[in-house]
Amino acid sequence: MSGHKEKHSLLFTLIAAAMSCVVFASCSVFDADISETTEETSKETVPTVTESRETTKETTKETTVETTTETTAASSEEQGYTIDLDHGSAVTPEGNVLIFSIFADDNNSSWDYSSDEDLDFMDEINDQLRVATEYLEEQVGRYGKEVSFIYDWEENDGLIYKTTFDHDISNLEPGWYSKMDNWILYNIETEELVEQYDADNVIYMFFFNTDYSCETHSCTIDHACGDYILNEFSIINMKHNGYDMTNASIAHEILHSFGAPDLYYANELIPEEYVQELKDSDSDDIMFTVSISYEIVNDFTDLDAYYVGIAPRPEVADEWSLGESEHEFQE
Repeated sequence: MSGHKEKHSLLFTLIAAAMSCVVFASCSVFDADISETTEETSKETVPTVTESRETTKETTKETTVETTTETTAASSEEQGYTIDLDHGSAVTPEGNVLIFSIFADDNNSSWDYSSDEDLDFMDEINDQLRVATEYLEEQVGRYGKEVSFIYDWEENDGLIYKTTFDHDISNLEPGWYSKMDNWILYNIETEELVEQYDADNVIYMFFFNTDYSCETHSCTIDHACGDYILNEFSIINMKHNGYDMTNASIAHEILHSFGAPDLYYANELIPEEYVQELKDSDSDDIMFTVSISYEIVNDFTDLDAYYVGIAPRPEVADEWSLGESEHEFQE
C-alpha cells in the first residue's frame, strides 16, 4: 500500500461542479434490514444531555451561522481550497476527520432553537456521533490504522451550522444536490478549519428534523456516485416511515463517505447473488444491516475495510466477483 498515504491529505485544487440532480446515492435502510438485538440491548435509548438549556441556547446562537442558499456553484478561486480529485473530501478513515453538522430546515421540516425539546434532540445527535465515531475508531484500529473523528461542536468551534432551504431536501426533491453542494461551497470556511484542526478528511452531515411520515431514508452523496462529486455529505432524516435514526446508521453513512457500498441491494459493485448470500447467512455486516441498540453491535468486515481503503482485497470479493474498491491501486 505504499504511495497511497500521500493521497490522504487534502489537495489545494478544486474543480467545483454544480449538478441539478444526482440519480443515485448511498443509503442506510431502516425498513428492510434492521438487526435483531437482545431484549435488554434493544431497550436502550440515547441519553439526554442534561446541561443547562440556557447555556446550550447561548452556545448555539454563538456557534451557528444562518445563511441563505446560493444557486450558482462557486468557482475554484471562490472556494479557495481543493480536495482529492480521485476520492473526494473523505479519502480513507485515517488521520483527523472533520465532521461538520448542519441543522437544516426545508419545506418539510424545521428546527426550533427556542425549544428545549429540539435543543435536547440536538444534544442527542451529538451523542450519536460520539457513539458512531468511537465504534469506527475501534474498528479501524483492528487494521493497524489510526483515525480521530473531530465532530463535537460543544468542544470544537466552527463545526455546527444552521440553514434553511426553500426546497423539500429531505425527500430529495429534484435540484436538492446542487443546492446543498453550493451551500457548502459558499458557507463553510473549510480551508481555514482544515488547517486549524490539521484535518486529512472532511465530511458534511445535514440533519433534518423530520417526523415519522417522511418517506425517504437517509443517504450519502459520496465520490463513488460520480467523479463530479467532491464535497461528500449525508442527508440525515432523524425519523422516517416509523423509524428513528440509529447510532449504527450514523456510522453506516460515515462509511459511505469513504467508499463503502451498500450490501443490501444489487448495484454496480455488488451482484444480486452476493446480496442473497448475505440474506441466507443472516449477515450482521454494518453495510448490510444496522442495529437498533444504543451500542453498535454490527460487524465491520474485511470487505468493508477493503472498500474504505485500509485493507487489501479479501478472498470473498473475488469469490463473488465483487466490484473494485475506489481505492484500488498499484503497488
